[in-house]
Amino acid sequence: HYDFNLEGFRVIDRNFGEIGTVSGVLELPMQELLEVSHQGKQILIPLVDDFVIDINEEEKEILLTLPEGLLDL
Repeated sequence: HYDFNLEGFRVIDRNFGEIGTVSGVLELPMQELLEVSHQGKQILIPLVDDFVIDINEEEKEILLTLPEGLLDL
């Protein structure tokens, strides 16, 4: 859980490049999910330590390494 609002942050994947912008965060009992606008649709990305490389609050960027195929779901 983060002490600041992630809405509006740019989501960037180390392999795929810029994915989109966070439009919301779903706080579920087991984990948080980022709602991201990507190519005209909303996708959900688990906000888990295994995927997160860095969250830069100053630059409003979230750097991730996503597993292959996650963006195709």
